[in-house]
Amino acid sequence: MFFKSFIKVRENAWYSSSANPERLSLTIQGLVIMLVPIIIAWGQWNGIEFTETQIIDYVKVLLAWLAALQIVIGGVRKITKIMFDW
Repeated sequence: MFFKSFIKVRENAWYSSSANPERLSLTIQGLVIMLVPIIIAWGQWNGIEFTETQIIDYVKVLLAWLAALQIVIGGVRKITKIMFDW
């Protein structure tokens, strides 16, 4: 559900779901979710220790930035559409 609202999926695109072409592929969703443990492992290999609280804080900040980016992109798209699609 999150991915459908975050990423506009075109039908029959390489990243669209085979079950529902309007949704993001389960494979792509899994790859995005897998980034969190990869980042944690990379940090630990480089001597950075993460506590559970730090990880939660980082995820909150990441989601806040993603939401802000979504707002800005949506606003710019809306303004552009209003200005140029009379």
